[in-house]
Amino acid sequence: MGELMLKTNEKPLSSNPIIFSLVRAKTLNVIEQIGPIRTVYLLMFLYGAGQLSIGENSLDLTEARLDNIDLRNQRNLVKIFLNGAHLHDALFIGQNISYGNFTNAYLYRANFSGSTCIGTIFNGAYLFEADFSYSNIRSASFIEVDMRRATFYKTIGKNTHFQFTRMQETNFSDAVFDCTQINTRGFFGSNLAVSDFRRARLLQCQFVYCNITQIDFSATDLRRANLTASIISYGLFDNAVLGSAILWATNLSYANVSTVQCSGSVGNISLCLFKQALTLENAQMQNQLIGAPPASLLYGEGRLHCALSVLGDTSLIANDSRWKISPANSIFNEYRFLNDKKLNACIFTPINQTNQVEMNHYVDLNIYKTLIQARRAKATVMCHVGYSTRVIITQYDENNKSLGSSESIQYRWSELLKLSTTSLKLSVQFYNPIDHDQSWCRYVHLHVEVDFKTPDSQLLYPWEI
Repeated sequence: MGELMLKTNEKPLSSNPIIFSLVRAKTLNVIEQIGPIRTVYLLMFLYGAGQLSIGENSLDLTEARLDNIDLRNQRNLVKIFLNGAHLHDALFIGQNISYGNFTNAYLYRANFSGSTCIGTIFNGAYLFEADFSYSNIRSASFIEVDMRRATFYKTIGKNTHFQFTRMQETNFSDAVFDCTQINTRGFFGSNLAVSDFRRARLLQCQFVYCNITQIDFSATDLRRANLTASIISYGLFDNAVLGSAILWATNLSYANVSTVQCSGSVGNISLCLFKQALTLENAQMQNQLIGAPPASLLYGEGRLHCALSVLGDTSLIANDSRWKISPANSIFNEYRFLNDKKLNACIFTPINQTNQVEMNHYVDLNIYKTLIQARRAKATVMCHVGYSTRVIITQYDENNKSLGSSESIQYRWSELLKLSTTSLKLSVQFYNPIDHDQSWCRYVHLHVEVDFKTPDSQLLYPWEI
């Protein structure tokens, strides 16, 4: 090895492609034979010779078997370059690997506890059950990383970047991840389901478009944090501090926010921005209140006088300017047995009509404008209708120009809204009212929700359970 390096006349190995390839091949061959203890000596030799430092001159150890190596008591390894290496159960405890590069490395159960990883790149790495307890990962990068069940207990992570990362069941308890106010780093499009952030300090941290279902934010400081468009269903916020936290378009269904703090006192949630949330369905609120579910557009069950009730002046729907019924007074509520469904139900149905009857509902999407422009707004329709009934969604721009309609919806439809969409028209069409047995609508639900692109996400929307 030394002879090969001398042939480069103290120049980087990469200056001679032939020698560079020979050194790589010989290094990989030697590593497979000498075991983890002597491999450490070889790595330190290469690092000391400047062949394992970040740059164009770095020796490529992709797929090198460096499993179980122990680098705890070695000198600092700042800017070390171990892209694509296999480092199963490797020990970096207390080591300084700042500004190093572990892109696409295999680091299953690697131990970085107490280490300094400032600016270190782990993009594309496999870090399942890795341990970063008590470490400093300030400004480190974890893009498209699999780090499920990893541990970040009491870790310092200011301006650390997690994007499209698998990190389910990860432990961030007592971590400090304060961020600068104007910052593009944080947690973006990542899966943090069932993770533990108890007592963590997350001032101004970004959790944008994340799946943080069943997260534990107990006693967590989330002041001025940005939770935009994240799903936080079943989240626990016991004594969490949410002062000025952005909750725009979040899904807080079934979350427990009954004891959050917003202005210094436990249980005072008057200053929390819950009105920004997309849904608080069945969330546990202050004073034992329960969050209301999203309103159904059309639902027959529970209506008064269901036996025969014309949708005229006494109908809530007829008095709702968003609904247009054509011809007027042509639809009734009726309670009857649905043969093909084998159930009794209160339905909407046309009476004494031979031509098509329509119910049209108009939905203003202005509150979803930012979500739509980010191409993250998804409309979902759930309905229960007869075979001679169809439900159709039409998208319109600000000039009321049609941008296209859906196919006939019989049960469920979901689609990303177009960039220029500003409103929707939902049509319930009884196109063959003579077919009384199949001209009916039991209910129609319309939800505008966030289109999640987080890895491994199993979305827990209440209406999809």
